[in-house]
Parts: sequence; structure tokens; C-alpha cells
Amino acid sequence: MTDRTQEFRAWVRGVYASEAAVEMLARGPRPGMLDDSRPWIEANGNWSVDLGDDYDVITAPLLTTSAAWPTSERAYVDVAVSLLGGDPVQLDEVLPRLTREHLEVVLAAMAHASGSHDHTDASAELLAAGASPSRVGAAYPWPPA
Repeated sequence: MTDRTQEFRAWVRGVYASEAAVEMLARGPRPGMLDDSRPWIEANGNWSVDLGDDYDVITAPLLTTSAAWPTSERAYVDVAVSLLGGDPVQLDEVLPRLTREHLEVVLAAMAHASGSHDHTDASAELLAAGASPSRVGAAYPWPPA
């Protein structure tokens, strides 16, 4: 993990779909997806991420570069780009192209994007009884990195 990865995580903090996309890129499909050497990473003079909400500066070059990558890697990138607000993906086309390893990360990203990591066990009965709700964890946790 690079310092840039932490900067990207900070940049998208609080936007679950974008958090999921950055986490996907941090985990693969190739090492160093968020390193400065990648053509889709642009840095200002301070080498910090300062792109506002303009995800196109990442997604457009990422899609161009990954066009010739193996099927599973390209499908993985398509999902990440979609989570960053890029073109929607057809799940019936993308999911069968993923290797099991990539699928596990995509499933965790979908769970994160939905906010399942913030879900609680709060029910009307539980709250009426005066109990405090507790977090139940992600519907599908991130696999070990």
C-alpha cells in the first residue's frame, strides 16, 4: 500500500460507492493500481490528491489502459469505474468474466457501496424494548489483502 492509497481513501471518505471503488483499485487487479506511475493518476505540485469530484481524470485513462487486459481484470476495472460514477455495467455480462479472487473483492465492494457495514440490528421490537441497536457488520466482508 502506498501513501497515495491513503490519500485516495481520504479523498472519497463518506461516499460509500467511491470508497468501494478505491478499495478495489488498492487491492488489484494488478499491483500498484494507485501508484504515481500509473497514467490515470494525476498529482498536483504537492503530490496530493486534489481533484474535487472530477473522477473522469482517473476513469477515462484507466479504461483506455485496461482495454487490452485479460477478461477478468478488465471486468474488475469496469466495476470499479462504474462505482466511481462511470458508465453502468451489465452485471450479467461482467460477473461471469471475473475469476473467483476478483469476484470476492467485487462482492465486498457491492456490500460496502450499499452501506451494509453500517447496518444495525435495530428492529421496532428491539427499540420499543429500550435496547440499543448494534452494528451487524458487512453483508460480505473484504477478503484479506
